[in-house]
Amino acid sequence: MTVKLTVLYSPPTDAPAFEEHYLSVHMPLASAIPGLQRAETSVCVATPDGSPVPYHRIAELYFDSPEALQAGFATDEGRKAGADAQELAARTGATVSMVVGVLD
Repeated sequence: MTVKLTVLYSPPTDAPAFEEHYLSVHMPLASAIPGLQRAETSVCVATPDGSPVPYHRIAELYFDSPEALQAGFATDEGRKAGADAQELAARTGATVSMVVGVLD
């Protein structure tokens, strides 16, 4: 069973600072989480109906199982990445939401 952690960042008030930290600091931290199988990130640019984009950036982190995800985030690397996501959002005026799903 593959699980996916989806991380949704709202538009930050300081997008350049967000992007610089996200790419140079945060993603290297997230990529070091034990058990992480794959990571995909994207910048949101549009909605299908043309309404304002509710998210600035989305990250999708894949693990082999719910247990692997929990074990990965229980490590020093996982705790650092989780804390950095919260700090980055707070410092740049964004919010961060996270959901876990099971792939069909």
